Amino acid sequence: MLNTNIISIVSEEIAYFLSIEKQAAIPGFGRFISVNQSAMIKEQANLLTPPSSKITFEPNLEESDTNFVDYFVEHHPEGNTIDNFVDEFIYRIKEENSVLLPELGLCILNKEGAVHFEGLEQSESVVGFDCDAVSLKPVPKTDVVTKLEEINAPGAAAMPIASNSRSKLIRIGMVLSSLVLLFICVSKFRSTEAIAAEFQKVPTNYNVSPQDQDVIVASMDGNAPSGEISLERKEEILERQRLMTEALPESKPQIAAIITNTFGNDKNIKKQLDLIAELGYNGSTLEKENGLTSTLITIEYQNEEEMDALFEEIKNYFHRAKLMQ
Repeated sequence: MLNTNIISIVSEEIAYFLSIEKQAAIPGFGRFISVNQSAMIKEQANLLTPPSSKITFEPNLEESDTNFVDYFVEHHPEGNTIDNFVDEFIYRIKEENSVLLPELGLCILNKEGAVHFEGLEQSESVVGFDCDAVSLKPVPKTDVVTKLEEINAPGAAAMPIASNSRSKLIRIGMVLSSLVLLFICVSKFRSTEAIAAEFQKVPTNYNVSPQDQDVIVASMDGNAPSGEISLERKEEILERQRLMTEALPESKPQIAAIITNTFGNDKNIKKQLDLIAELGYNGSTLEKENGLTSTLITIEYQNEEEMDALFEEIKNYFHRAKLMQ
């Protein structure tokens, strides 16, 4: 009978161990290796792919490294899980010719009887790469004509070199004329502004509450009008002043989901949700392929700094936590 739970649990722990140590060996079975790959430019597709890590597997019956096994037994002391994993893997590869290892890849038994492993490619967390690839647009090549080429171009030999100097003088004259016109316009604007200021003698004590002062509106001759201002006009002015001093509304918080772990056992899912609730977070689940389930924590934040702080706080309790894209 197939035991999907053992395959899922050991595979997930191998994937997590690889993210830290880059290698995970099982004695008498083989070694999983995480190989870093730099960002690459695919010229034919005009794409820039971000840095990533490729998982490989080397079968080796003489493997003796116990670092991963010691780590696994420390976190899963119950039963002979590693031995059961190896037995289940051998049974599955013989019966079905393939074994899917969650978060690692797919093992296939070929016709020659050798195990071929197709590892998953995992993106690295690198600033500037928030997508699978960046599309590159080639810059069009422009033809630059130098002064020497202009002189030697067909039809240009008959043009005297002195004409270039004459055109430069004409351009300088046009620039100077433009500067003079601009100076005249600025002078007129300043004089008009000074005259208009005489007709705008309106009180500017904006820091005084609208209810504690009389509303004064200047007339065209600079003197206050003899008649009283209508009630509607007063209310309109007071409303405008109230809107100017009213505080801006606070921005709405943003929401993000953080995956704490992925399980293939309902009992482990319940334990994780109970722990999330004890820590005061809002927990939920997300069904994945192959019968696996991820546990989530939903957070609210106002800006990126607050989100980073909350994420680091959650990682103190759940070391495998990652932001859901």
